[in-house]
Amino acid sequence: MTGPPVLLRGSFVPMRSPSTPHTANPWQTAQPLLAARITENVRRFAAGDELLGRVDLDAGY
Repeated sequence: MTGPPVLLRGSFVPMRSPSTPHTANPWQTAQPLLAARITENVRRFAAGDELLGRVDLDAGY
């Protein structure tokens, strides 16, 4: 078995090396951008236009 259970065995020190999310945008920066994307996609959806940021499962992203 691989993954967290193996990595944590015997070496996990949460107070000295806490887990943190991988993100470069603090919420104060990300929230206005996300709100703008949602607003634009609602407008596009209502107009029958293609949405921004669609996931392409066949392409793997």
